[in-house]
Amino acid sequence: MTDIDECQDYRKNLCPNECINTPGSFTCNCSIPGYLDSSSDKFCQDKNECLENKGNCQEICVNTVGSYHCECSKGMKLLNDSHNCTDVDECVEVGPRICKNGDCINTIGGYQCLCHHGYQQHKDGIHCTDLNECKDGNNGGCQDLCVNTVGSFHCGCSWSGYQLHPNMVDCVDVDECADNNGGCEDVCINTFGAFYCYCENEGYVVHDNRKNCTVCREHQYIDEGRKLCINCPENSIATQNYTATSVRDCYCDNGYQGDPGNGSICQDINECDNNTLNCSEGCLNLPGSAVCTCPKGFFLENDNKSCSDIDECWEQNGGCEGSCENTVGSYHCLCPLGYQLNYDNHTCLDVDECWPDKFNCSHECVNMEGSARCSCLHGYNLQDDGKSCQDVDECTEYGVQLCEDRCINTKGSYQCLCTDLGYKLSWDDSSCSDINECMEGENACEDQCINVLGSYRCECTKEGYTVGSDGRTCDDIDECQMPNVNKCKHRCQNLPGSFICRCHPGYTSTGYYDCLPCSIGYYSNISDFDCVPCPPLSTTKQIGSVSIDDCVCIKGYHGNLTLGENCTDLNECEVDNFGCEHKCFNTWGSAMCGCHEGYQLSEDGKNCTDIDECTFYSHYCIDKCINVPGTFKCGCREGFVIGYDGRYCNDVDECVEGHHCEDWCENTWGSYVCLCRKLGTVLAPDGVSCMLSLDEKLPCPEDIFVEIHQSQSEAEVTLPDLVTYDDVEVTPEWARSKEGFPVGSTTVTIQTRPGSLYNDSCSFSVHVLEICGLGRYKAQNSTKYATACLDCELGTYQNDRGKSSCKSCFQGMYQDETGQSDCKYCAPGTYQNRTGQSKCLPCPPGTYQDEYGQYKCKVCHTGTFQWQGGQDICFYCPPGMYQNSTSQADCKRCPKGYYQDEIGAVKCKMCPPDKRLYPDNAGIQQQCPDLE
Repeated sequence: MTDIDECQDYRKNLCPNECINTPGSFTCNCSIPGYLDSSSDKFCQDKNECLENKGNCQEICVNTVGSYHCECSKGMKLLNDSHNCTDVDECVEVGPRICKNGDCINTIGGYQCLCHHGYQQHKDGIHCTDLNECKDGNNGGCQDLCVNTVGSFHCGCSWSGYQLHPNMVDCVDVDECADNNGGCEDVCINTFGAFYCYCENEGYVVHDNRKNCTVCREHQYIDEGRKLCINCPENSIATQNYTATSVRDCYCDNGYQGDPGNGSICQDINECDNNTLNCSEGCLNLPGSAVCTCPKGFFLENDNKSCSDIDECWEQNGGCEGSCENTVGSYHCLCPLGYQLNYDNHTCLDVDECWPDKFNCSHECVNMEGSARCSCLHGYNLQDDGKSCQDVDECTEYGVQLCEDRCINTKGSYQCLCTDLGYKLSWDDSSCSDINECMEGENACEDQCINVLGSYRCECTKEGYTVGSDGRTCDDIDECQMPNVNKCKHRCQNLPGSFICRCHPGYTSTGYYDCLPCSIGYYSNISDFDCVPCPPLSTTKQIGSVSIDDCVCIKGYHGNLTLGENCTDLNECEVDNFGCEHKCFNTWGSAMCGCHEGYQLSEDGKNCTDIDECTFYSHYCIDKCINVPGTFKCGCREGFVIGYDGRYCNDVDECVEGHHCEDWCENTWGSYVCLCRKLGTVLAPDGVSCMLSLDEKLPCPEDIFVEIHQSQSEAEVTLPDLVTYDDVEVTPEWARSKEGFPVGSTTVTIQTRPGSLYNDSCSFSVHVLEICGLGRYKAQNSTKYATACLDCELGTYQNDRGKSSCKSCFQGMYQDETGQSDCKYCAPGTYQNRTGQSKCLPCPPGTYQDEYGQYKCKVCHTGTFQWQGGQDICFYCPPGMYQNSTSQADCKRCPKGYYQDEIGAVKCKMCPPDKRLYPDNAGIQQQCPDLE
């Protein structure tokens, strides 16, 4: 019996390591890390390493089959030893994406956001959102409108006639009268939120435009008390002899009667009752007047009283189609002979004379407009009486016009006959047709037989051939010897059955006869060939060029094309610096100007103007900034001088430089003060001289705290002037003359000497403490006055003393040295979008940066490109190329049928419709040749 090797069967072999085959069975070798022997020798049991001291994991242990691994809680990450955890500094690793509008503070296992003014912490605790100050329950403190903005708010006034108070919170009335008298002609009266105009002069009121003064209208009187114009009663007007001030000054208008001043209304006068107008016919009364009227067919004369007849026929013939006859007060229409008047009494209808006796015609009667006529059947003529008809002998009258051979007359018609041999009457019964010998008999034609009347002839159908002298064969035609055929403008070449036109060098065929000179940008040096384009970026100076020697490079490029050289870019910067005041940057086919640091390019693109760094806040001065050409310098307030670094201000010691104190001068930050050191004296009100004091107490100072660096063994301490007075004793004695105090606390006692004005004593202490200086810090677990100061790491700085941590360099800055008190700005062509970095990153291709200290790069605009990284400018696309996208590292070639003759283009120009397509990268319009 043969043993089965179970170790080779993956369905049975479950051993994680070595499988040992045995007769009739197998066993597993479990002596490997991560596994234990099991109750069966056919598999191994996994060892749970996490049960023993958590697998030495600092936080979380995760068991796996045959092994395990450590994990860390949220906000922590695993160290390289794969067991211990360290805090994740989210503020550095995540960067500006977190804590927008706030400052990120790292914590163990997380971070916090300290929101800027105008923002509040989001409920997630890790974002800052806008604080709506207008919803604080007090309307943001605004009296009227509160307008929230991102990170802030402002007040406004919605009430008409109000504006914001200088306190930017309250609303105050606008005195419109203070501005050009409110536009009023007379008096302007301001009110809360508005104003109005007033007319003081008697008889005047405010105009409808609410600005000017005017008198009341003709039909109005004025109410002076209310300064209003009131309408007079209906159909009445106000007196114009003086200013109307009441209804009693109103009287009835013309055509009306009554007494409106006494309440009697004005009624219309009927002028027709007593024939006031003396009308000859009728009279029509109207409100306030009357007019004379005339009956139909009559019109009123210029005297507006008498009536005259209207001649209706005078205007457009009275509308009559025929003639018009005027009558008194009317008219009527008349029709000519052969017509009768229609039912509308204006148009005329034709009379049918053929009815009922056919107008006595022998054959047919034809009615006509206004008359009639007789007509005869075909083959008959109308006689002179206009009524009877007679047969027409067509053969006699028309002859050969009807029949080709012989004509025989018949009643009302005729008949044709063919008498010649070889002819027969055709289908039209008029002409005689020939017998077709080409169809019915033999012929001797080489090419084609053409039947003719009574015979036939031979023809040659091939173009360019003609019948020979024997009348049967075909001979070639020499078209070049035929002026009516040979229309070649240059040369003619005969071919069997045809010919072709040839062109001189420098020309190309238009398709048949004509030749055109080669277009600009093309040449031809071999007869009968098309024009050849000049090499890329070159053209010709004229049409009809005959060789490549006529090709020259386009503007901005140079090269000897005759020697096979390509046109290469011409460096315009080498000639007078391209007119640039500062820098010149060569581009394809052109150049562009740039400026030195501290200057910017003017609108003319050539000259440079100074940048006022003090205006754009791009300086680093601590106190004052003074702009100078191309840069700036820092200055200081009175009492300070600029330091060696040109940035910080140092205090001026006026006590050394000069002062006005009577007794003692003590320097202060930016100034100085005078002191009186003699016991019993104090400073006078003038702040300079001393006077006797009534106080019998020593002016004992408070304790003094001094911080020194770790490297210092003692501190230079300036003690109060009291210790230098001659009439006091100081313990310890060295404190009077020595300014160096050791680290720790020293108690100084002052006692008045015998014989002084009074007897008193006091004590104070000098505490000398060690702190870290600029660019250094103490670890977080150290005490404030520990001596273990460390240098700030790369990418960080510290500009204050005695701090427990360093600050991260802002975006756009870096620090590649340790122990520094400030950061460096990223140079042009670089950027840094993260904080706490030790170097800046180069701008990628397609972008640039021309400023210092930036956190991102600027994109190259359309029409420009930048193929390198870390650059401070973008280049314009050269002729023949374009770029319609931003942030690009190269330009696109103009496709076929398009060209571009300018730099910095965002699209190519289309070749004109009469031009043909040209290969890619056409740089000028002349590279779009005419269509063949």
